Parts: sequence; structure tokens; C-alpha cells
Amino acid sequence: MDTLLEGINELMQRLDGDGLLWPAVFACFIILFLLLWLLTRGLRLWYWKVNAQVNTLKNIDVKLQELEEGLKAGAASTDVAEPETDTLFNEIGNIIPEPEIIAYDGVKPERAYAYTEEELEKLIRD
Repeated sequence: MDTLLEGINELMQRLDGDGLLWPAVFACFIILFLLLWLLTRGLRLWYWKVNAQVNTLKNIDVKLQELEEGLKAGAASTDVAEPETDTLFNEIGNIIPEPEIIAYDGVKPERAYAYTEEELEKLIRD
């Protein structure tokens, strides 16, 4: 044991005499810091709840895809014939032009399914 301590002591004196002690200590500190950083990665991810956030975002993405597929299926199944005229009658019999309906992705707003607040909350919870 004494020979080991003497060898370490001699090595330290040689490093100190050559001016290499502080760079060697600094390099060891950097290596230890990087090892500690890598070993505590799981703890840091748990503390910042990264896994929970990723899972939540994946669930939201799946639900949005399901809603999009449902809207596309609903739009495809509602093939209703358009009225032949583009005018409407008001209460006193005057003919007024039909308001222009802006289509969004080929689905007219009056034919799209409107979710109730309870249905939306249930979809979000699921």
C-alpha cells in the first residue's frame, strides 16, 4: 500500500513540476461532469415530466387524426342534392339572393357535424 501511495505522490509531483497538474485536474473534472450528466438523465427527464408531455402530445395527435377521419367520412356520406335555384323567399314573398357559402375543404358548414360541448369534453378526456 505504501508503494502505491508513493507512486501516486511521485506522479503528482512530476505533474506539478512539469506544469501539467491543473490541465489534468480540469480534464478529469470535465470527464466526471459528463459522466454525471449522462447518469442523471433519467432523473432530469422525470423531474421535468418530459415523458408525460410526450405521451400527452401523442394522445392529442391520435385524437385529432380520429376527428379528421370522422369529419372526412361524414362529409363523404352527406351527398345531398343542391337546390335548383340560388334564391330564397323572405316572409313577404320577395326574392332575395342566397348568401354565398364558403366551403372549407369541400365541406359546407351547414352540412358539417357540430359537436356539443359535452361531446368535445368527452373526446378530450378520452
